[in-house]
Amino acid sequence: MDIKTDMDIKADRGIKTDRGINTMDSMAEFINACDDASNLIDFREQIYPTVKNILPHSMFACGSVCIEDLRVVDFINISFPDDYLEKINLMSCPVLLRWLGLKSPVQIDTNTPLLQSTSRSWFNYFGQHRIKNLTVHGVVGANKKHIYFFVFGGINVWTEHEVLMLKLLVPQLYCTLIDLDNLFNSNMNSKKILTPREEEVLTLICKGKSNAEVARILHISGWTVKIHVSNLIAKLKASNRSHAVAKAIRLGLLTG
Repeated sequence: MDIKTDMDIKADRGIKTDRGINTMDSMAEFINACDDASNLIDFREQIYPTVKNILPHSMFACGSVCIEDLRVVDFINISFPDDYLEKINLMSCPVLLRWLGLKSPVQIDTNTPLLQSTSRSWFNYFGQHRIKNLTVHGVVGANKKHIYFFVFGGINVWTEHEVLMLKLLVPQLYCTLIDLDNLFNSNMNSKKILTPREEEVLTLICKGKSNAEVARILHISGWTVKIHVSNLIAKLKASNRSHAVAKAIRLGLLTG
């Protein structure tokens, strides 16, 4: 049995105290970033780095799903591979299903015995994209119809500290994102709010056309195209042009 000296004990306490101070400072920075944010670009550039500082990880995405069928309603992908998220069927996503049963932070990896036998095809994506683990925590909406989930890839240390950090971070993230551009409230019929010209521009940029190409095809100026693209980003509550395209595809706004 190892016997710790007074110096050892003081050293341990010093490490814990330093970690606590660092965590408090990082959390204060996170809260301030949330208070100062006004749009989704601020979320990506100001809030997300503070989250990564508090809870080191390699991949992050968040969104909302219907509780009834776990259908994705909206999401923001920060650093997961796009094709990984496109292939995953959240109706059978084991980490989300496990979270539903526990309502507490959950982490799974390829060594999780219970899931190896039931989700082999899902776990195959882990290896393809070099994902070692997935961690999820979320919030059930007040109407009990939606889950607002936050998923992290690559949290390689999993202790009570990480669980506590998730319990502190996720409710604040949820409240902040609800306020930013009314995210997670995509039940509107987005198509009705687009003008016919905006629909034309949307269709072309979804086909990969540049502003100059859109202008040439529609016989309008490049400046006019830029205005239409800005309006599309605002109406679709997107953070940038690529996000607008992703949301347009997901919401079924393309007519041809």
